Amino acid sequence: MMSQVNPFESHQLPSESGGVVQAQVVYEPKVPVGIWKDRRLLVMHKHATLPDICVKSNTPCQGRRLKRNMYWHHPALFLTVLLGVLVYAILAVVIRKNAVVWVPLSEEWWARRRRAIAIGWGLALLGFVVAIGGPILAAQTKTDWLGFGVLAGIGLMLTGMIYGASQAPMVSPKRIDDEYVWLKGVHPAYVAALPDYPYGRR
Repeated sequence: MMSQVNPFESHQLPSESGGVVQAQVVYEPKVPVGIWKDRRLLVMHKHATLPDICVKSNTPCQGRRLKRNMYWHHPALFLTVLLGVLVYAILAVVIRKNAVVWVPLSEEWWARRRRAIAIGWGLALLGFVVAIGGPILAAQTKTDWLGFGVLAGIGLMLTGMIYGASQAPMVSPKRIDDEYVWLKGVHPAYVAALPDYPYGRR
């Protein structure tokens, strides 16, 4: 397993005169412009580029990045569901904030994401087969498994969708405004290496 790194730390190196000099360990981009921490969250400007370090393992990656189209609205907006799902859907589309983030991932975490997607789809497809095949089997065998088959199939489909939706994104927005994105799910050491967000906690 690759060792974790601090992409922003300074190291002391010996100089020719016998003293020490400060050397900055850098990755692309060389200076993490527009990237900070806000407690346990990573904060970045919408136009900032994350360094080539996996956000899940805090290890160097080889330029592999996941494009994430992120959307966020204030949690209080969910209360409008009481007025109707259509009302909520319209307001969410109008009010939500969005951002495009290219998330650096190591080969290990890229493989984990593919596995999560495969498991999610597998469970959903299995649930569909059970929901359709269960009633057919019940009719052929003249048993009372009709309701059980349908419920089991729906349960498997929901489980697959929830699992895939929760595991595949890797990181998710805690908040988005007109300029900045607050990300959760980033490795703690990665976040700890960043400077503090200079504009106050949100």
